[in-house]
Amino acid sequence: MAKEKAVRTFEEKFQEEYAKLNAGQKKAVDAIEGPVMVVAGPGTGKTTTLTLRIANILQHGVPASTILALTFTESAAANMRRKLVELVGSDGYYVNINTFHGFCNSLIQNYPQYFERVIGAENVTAAGFRSSVSEWVPGRAFMPSVAVRVTTDARYQPPPPYVPRADPYEPFALAAVELDAEGIVVLGQVADGYGVDDLSVGAPVELVVEPLYTDGDGIERTVWRWKPVAAAGEDRQ
Repeated sequence: MAKEKAVRTFEEKFQEEYAKLNAGQKKAVDAIEGPVMVVAGPGTGKTTTLTLRIANILQHGVPASTILALTFTESAAANMRRKLVELVGSDGYYVNINTFHGFCNSLIQNYPQYFERVIGAENVTAAGFRSSVSEWVPGRAFMPSVAVRVTTDARYQPPPPYVPRADPYEPFALAAVELDAEGIVVLGQVADGYGVDDLSVGAPVELVVEPLYTDGDGIERTVWRWKPVAAAGEDRQ
């Protein structure tokens, strides 16, 4: 009886929050299979929509520990965790909610054998990076077929170790790029001078190395970014 009461309480909370959503948000929450892209400005309820979508997925029997939610800031991750626990109870603690930086760091810490070039490494050239990637995929050079899947503007400054290049902070474009051969999607910054208006879903891009900042020792730190292939081709002419 207690279990049935808990289920009813969860359903009541879910329906109460669900009723506050607009038609587009409800569509995103209802889509529990396949990719969903929600494009909206700050303060429009993206976190609430994502939290309710996770809750809806849990209602369909998906184990909480198999769900991964990534945000740009620790505060956003904490806010999502709080909302989810308030909605679904203790199951919310088992959902993997983290920042992009935190999640990637946990992968490096848990599987150091796959990141020998990252742990304690010095700056590497683009050629060196491509060489290391080809080692991860034996027998193949780093010439992936890549295409843009999602683009967005980073309106909020990411947490450390990201170092902003302008004060006040200036948003930059991000692109989720699918590597066909590897079957994975890689999120990264778009090259300098390009924004979301310069990209479209399915457009080809290539990986380039650009300066990030110069540290206190005068060493230039670099970062890998996605650059539209057509634009890169024009630069080579």
